[in-house]
Amino acid sequence: MPGHGQGAEPLVAATAAQHAGADGAGPDAEAVGLARALESERAARSALTDQLEQSRRERKRLLVQRQALGREVTGLHSASRGASSVQRSEYTSNLLEATAEAVFWRNSCEAAEARAAAAEESLRALQRQMALVRVELEGLRGESAALRTCASAEAAATEAEARRCLLRAGAALAAEREGRVDAEDCARHVFAAMTDSTAEARKRNMQRRAVTGQRRARVPVSAARKDLHAAEAAAAASPAPSDGAAAAGAAGASPAEDADSVAVFFRPEGVAGHNGAAGLSAVLEPVARATKSVDVAVYGLTDDVVRNALMAAHQRGVAVRVIVDKEQAEEPGADAKWLAEQGVQVAEAPGSEDGRLFHHKVILADAAVMVTGSLNLTKHASHANWENMVVSAEPAAVASFQAEFNRLWALCGPQASAADRGASLLAGPPSADSPLVQAAAGSGGAAAGGGAFAAGRTESIFFPCGEEGLKRLCKYMASAKTSLDVAALALTSDRVREAVQARHAAGVQVRVLADRSKSTEPGSDLAWLGKQSVPVRCARPTGDESSLFHHKFFVVDDHTVVTGSFNLTASAAERNFESVVVMASKGAAARFTAEFDTLWDAAVQL
Repeated sequence: MPGHGQGAEPLVAATAAQHAGADGAGPDAEAVGLARALESERAARSALTDQLEQSRRERKRLLVQRQALGREVTGLHSASRGASSVQRSEYTSNLLEATAEAVFWRNSCEAAEARAAAAEESLRALQRQMALVRVELEGLRGESAALRTCASAEAAATEAEARRCLLRAGAALAAEREGRVDAEDCARHVFAAMTDSTAEARKRNMQRRAVTGQRRARVPVSAARKDLHAAEAAAAASPAPSDGAAAAGAAGASPAEDADSVAVFFRPEGVAGHNGAAGLSAVLEPVARATKSVDVAVYGLTDDVVRNALMAAHQRGVAVRVIVDKEQAEEPGADAKWLAEQGVQVAEAPGSEDGRLFHHKVILADAAVMVTGSLNLTKHASHANWENMVVSAEPAAVASFQAEFNRLWALCGPQASAADRGASLLAGPPSADSPLVQAAAGSGGAAAGGGAFAAGRTESIFFPCGEEGLKRLCKYMASAKTSLDVAALALTSDRVREAVQARHAAGVQVRVLADRSKSTEPGSDLAWLGKQSVPVRCARPTGDESSLFHHKFFVVDDHTVVTGSFNLTASAAERNFESVVVMASKGAAARFTAEFDTLWDAAVQL
C-alpha cells in the first residue's frame, strides 16, 4: 500500500535513537525516545488505518463500477437480442410478403391458364357446332335434291298416268261407240283408270313424306320405313297400277335416298358431340322392332342390355340366332351360354392354333336392317372404349351380310356336323370369284382402277379371303384425291402402310389416328409413317387404363366411308373372320369426319 513504507521509517528512527540513548544519554533520553517512537507508531497506525479505509472505499467504488458495467453489458445483450428479434421479424415480414406475391402471381397464371383452356374448349365446341351445322346443311341439300327429284318424278308419273287414263277412257268410249262394250262397262273402265292413277299418286306422296321425315328426324331407317311400309300396304289395298305406272315410279328413285338410309352412332356415352345414351338404344332399335328374325355375329357378348334385348325378341316369338367366338363364350360374364339355356339358338365359332378370331360385329333384323361397326357387344366396349356403329337398310348391303351370316350358320350352327365345325369354317380363304369378296348384288362395286363408286352404293367385303379383300380396301385408299383420314386401333399391314404413304406422297391430305398403347408394339407401322412425314397422332381414352381407341374406319374425300370389324393388321387380313362395309354417302362421311376432327384435336403427336 502507498503509506506503509513511510510509516515504518519513524519506527526505525525511534528504535535507533533508543539504542543510541542507551549507549550515552541515560534513562530520560531513553524514555523520551520511546515516547517519540510510540507517538510515531500511533501516527503510522493512523496512517495505515486511513489507507485501509481509503482502500475499502476504492474497493466499494470499483464494485459499484463493476456492477454498473455488468448492468451495461446486460443492457447491451438485451439490446442485441432485441435488435435480432426485430431483424428476424423484418425478415419474416419480407418473406411473407414475397410468398404472398408469389401466390398472387401463381393464382394469376392459373387463372390465365383456366381462361385459355376455357377459350380453347369454347373453340372446340364451336368447331363441333360448325361440323354439326355442316352435316345438317349437307342433309338439307340432300333433302332438297331428293324433294326436287321426287317432285319431278311425281309430275312425270302423274302426267303419264293422266295420259294413260285418257287413253284407257278413250279406248273404252271408242269400244262403246263401236258396240263392243256397253255403256256400263265403259264407265267401269274409266273409273278403274282414275282409281289406279289416284292410288299411285297417293303411294308416291306417302313415300316422299316418309323419306323427308326420316331425314329430319335423323333416326335409324327402320323407324322411317315403318311409314313407308304402311303407305305400301295402303296402296296395295287399292287397284294395282299398270306396268307403265310402276316403271315411272321406279324411275323416280334417287341415289340420295340410298345415301340417307344410313344412321351413324359413336360411343362412349356422355361425351360432347356424341350420341350419348341414345346411341346403344338406337343400335338395338332394330332388335326391338324385329318381327321375324334377329341374327347376331359377334366376337364377344357380355352387355346385359344387349342380352335382355335379344331375350325379349326371343320371347316375342322372333327367331334369334347368335354366333360368338368360342374362347370369348367361355370368359367370365359371357351371356352366350345363358341365352342358350333360355332356348335361344347359339353357335360358337371355333378358333385355331394360329390365333384365328371370329371378329364380326353384326346385327341383322328381319333381313332388312343391318347394324355393324367396331362395337363389341360387351360392357367394356359400351362404357369405356371409343367405338362407332352404323345402322343401314340399304338392300344390297343387308343382303350380302345376311348371305354371309347364313353361310357361317350353316358351317357352325347346331345343325352343322362336327366336320363342318372343325374343318369347313377354317378351311382357308375362298377363291377370288367367291361371293365373299364381290360387291353386294346390284351395288355396283368398285371401279377397276380405284375405289370410288356412285353415290348411294355400297360394297361388302368379308375375311378371310386371301389378298383380294385387302387389295380392294387399298384401292379405296388409292382413290383418294384430296383427303384420307384413317382411324384404327393398330396398323401393322405393310400393304395398308404403303397405300397410305403413296397417297401422302401424291399430295393428298393424309391423317392417321391410332391407339396410343398400340403405337409402340412390335410390327407397328405408325413410327415408320411418322418418319415419312405422314401426320400421325395417338389417342388415349380417359378413365380406365384398359380403355381402347377401338375405331376401325377411314374416310375418302369426304364422300366414302369404310368401316367394320377389320383392324388394319396382318392377322385381320390373313386369319380372322371379319366384315367391312363401304358406303358412298356424303352424310355418313360428314359424321365420321366430324368425329375424326374432334378426336384429332384431342390426340397427341406420335
